[in-house]
Amino acid sequence: MGKNMDAVVLGITLDGKKIASVLFRFDIWHCAWELDNLGWVVEFEDGTRGIVFTDHCRPYLGTMEELTSKIAEYEMVIAETKKAIDVFEGK
Repeated sequence: MGKNMDAVVLGITLDGKKIASVLFRFDIWHCAWELDNLGWVVEFEDGTRGIVFTDHCRPYLGTMEELTSKIAEYEMVIAETKKAIDVFEGK
């Protein structure tokens, strides 16, 4: 997905702040979830930064806790995938 996906958040107002630019777009993985697979680090017009996620394609201002919890989910999926490989190989 390209820069056109940034249009989902560019120019919208969240919690009273208008998003002026996207600094970084990244994938969000959800177990057994088909939508809402992108997140954005944005800069607001006042120079502050935020993290934007979507919920059923509706943008909302996320938290650092929400973002860092994703790392634990990714690590769990990696561990389970490695275990599946080990089981497959009879280890």
